[in-house]
Amino acid sequence: MAYAQQNSRDKKNLGKKVSWYACWTEHGQKRSVKVGSKRDAEEIAYEHERNAKRSTASLTVEKL
Repeated sequence: MAYAQQNSRDKKNLGKKVSWYACWTEHGQKRSVKVGSKRDAEEIAYEHERNAKRSTASLTVEKL
């Protein structure tokens, strides 16, 4: 699951000029990257989600 969000502490301190974060999980760990605009954060999050779906779709289960 990937998503875009703003940090609530930054929002409280800075008001409307808060950076956006693109967040996703990778190998069970939370990852994020700070970007300027909401659109950029959503695009990065969508790209990570698409890559994760593509990598799990390529895995196959073999019966013995």
